[in-house]
Amino acid sequence: MKKTSNKKAREGVSVFKYIVSVLSRLLKISIQSIIVCFPVILTLVIINSLLGVHIRFSYYFKLAILSTLIMIISLIVLKSKSIFSRPVKKVKKTVPAKTNRKVQRSTQRRRKRIS
Repeated sequence: MKKTSNKKAREGVSVFKYIVSVLSRLLKISIQSIIVCFPVILTLVIINSLLGVHIRFSYYFKLAILSTLIMIISLIVLKSKSIFSRPVKKVKKTVPAKTNRKVQRSTQRRRKRIS
């Protein structure tokens, strides 16, 4: 009974860690899109005010929110494989040490001569 409960507890913790990692990746993407979209809209406001185009600020605010949401959704769709995939455990392969065959042959020959 204890072994199964420990296994279920470990699975629950791993699921929780997976959900937290996915949410952190989504938060990172949303912050990146906010950082990109709001300055673009701000420059649009400044350029329009310099050119004499006067539009209500709520229009720019709606435009900023809409562009941010579109960018968040498009980035999530484009990066969905990397966001929702579980990390792959990397197995280190043992690499044989490089040996010089000529040196090995000469040591084997020497041993044969001595014996």
